[in-house]
Amino acid sequence: PRAFLPAASRAVRSVAGLPRRENAGLQSGVCAVADNSSEQLIARFLHYKTVEKGLAPLTIEAYRADLIQFSQFLAGLPLVTAERREIGDFIVKRLADGTQPRSVRRKVSTLREFFKFLLLDNLIQADPMERIAPVKVGRVLPKGVSKIEIATALETLRPHCKAPRAERMRLRESAALELLYGSGLRVTELVDARVADVNLADRCIHVRGKGDKQRVAPFGHRCAEAL
Repeated sequence: PRAFLPAASRAVRSVAGLPRRENAGLQSGVCAVADNSSEQLIARFLHYKTVEKGLAPLTIEAYRADLIQFSQFLAGLPLVTAERREIGDFIVKRLADGTQPRSVRRKVSTLREFFKFLLLDNLIQADPMERIAPVKVGRVLPKGVSKIEIATALETLRPHCKAPRAERMRLRESAALELLYGSGLRVTELVDARVADVNLADRCIHVRGKGDKQRVAPFGHRCAEAL
């Protein structure tokens, strides 16, 4: 049997937006899934998210790590038997262990997507995440990069020797930095960009972002010259 968490976890539950424990009404309504082990269900869920939703490999790996961690927390119990109480205990344990609220919030989101998948596949009759509130996190405004900082970064790309390879590398890195700053791309979007995606005449780039979503990002004259 799972060890009962101490009463001091009530404060952590408040931070997580979780209600107090209940002794009844927590049944998740599990269907017959004799041939579906937790490992198989995780694999099916990740395949669904990869093939049908087109999620990025890093997102898939985050999903995998979260689900494996939750499965280990259940100490051998099948994932389809998880109830609201176990999920609440898992959230409290992660916060009590010092995991950042933002990371715990992502884990809750993973579990929400996973149990929604099980429900749509008729592997459970009720969603145990239905009354689990998102973990509260403080909002932090992003820090902008000043023109002076960008100018300093570009200055470091000046060639220190006249070797042809060094000049090619300088031109490449200068163009990449100008594009990153001038169009507001994510680093992964910059890495995945192709020459064919760039439209120098209209000064824009065709970008494939998270979830394979596409958009057009403009850039200025200086970035166009660097490219």
